[in-house]
Amino acid sequence: LTNLTLSGSAPPDCFRRSFWQRLMDIEPTISKLHQLSKLLQGATFVVSSSIPFWIHEMFLFLDIACINVDFSDAVVRWHKNLRTEFHFQFDQLFCHSNLLLCAAALDPRWADLSVMGVNQSVIDSVWARIEAEPRLLNLSGDDVDPDELLLGKTHVRIVLKKLLTASNLFITSLNAKTVKVDDAAHAPLQYWAAQASKPKGQEAWLAVSSTARMIFSHPGNSAESERGGGRIRRSDTPKRNSMDEFTLEKELVCAQFMATEKYSPDALIVTINKMMKN
Repeated sequence: LTNLTLSGSAPPDCFRRSFWQRLMDIEPTISKLHQLSKLLQGATFVVSSSIPFWIHEMFLFLDIACINVDFSDAVVRWHKNLRTEFHFQFDQLFCHSNLLLCAAALDPRWADLSVMGVNQSVIDSVWARIEAEPRLLNLSGDDVDPDELLLGKTHVRIVLKKLLTASNLFITSLNAKTVKVDDAAHAPLQYWAAQASKPKGQEAWLAVSSTARMIFSHPGNSAESERGGGRIRRSDTPKRNSMDEFTLEKELVCAQFMATEKYSPDALIVTINKMMKN
């Protein structure tokens, strides 16, 4: 530290209490960023639909830190610079229709996009995009009947009303800390399956479900594919390179199964048997 201080690479007060106090003041922010990074790379819930919410939460966290009267000027300045960089990186996400906002709109936890500061014109464009998806997925090239188009909009309105109610209840419970973001009971795909199985409103949910499944299946990041690449590099090494492609694939499937929290030998055997049949 002495050499770094003399060379100007370390703060001049690095041996004083003020330096360590600054580190303690920014530690919660670093921890929050680390938590955010871990959540956005998790595989226990649909990542793409939760990304806008977590980024908005980070915006709010930084806003509060920038006006904390207990922080020194240097710590406040650090937080303001971080907030500026964060807005520079992510503001556009909330300014126009995109797949992440579409995923959030179809998620019963985050369907009320106004909670994340999204203005009404962007919300309207998000739902217009969701309404358009069935037409975009019409691979046959046939013209869409105007009556079917009107019926599709009716279905979307029914779904939207139900999703907004679920979202408001979830946000209220989340603020009261009676639920967690990644509770399995609130997983969006399970919610959609449950709604589609109910007699009342079933037609509307089934009509929009193909769009929801398509959007939810879109990965929010490349974390899982990168993990797969890492598993291959650890399995196929210069000293262990005699496995053929099929054996390597089976080994990777086995490793992925055993790494999950709910590892089931029976499910693994079924999966391997299906691979061998194909």
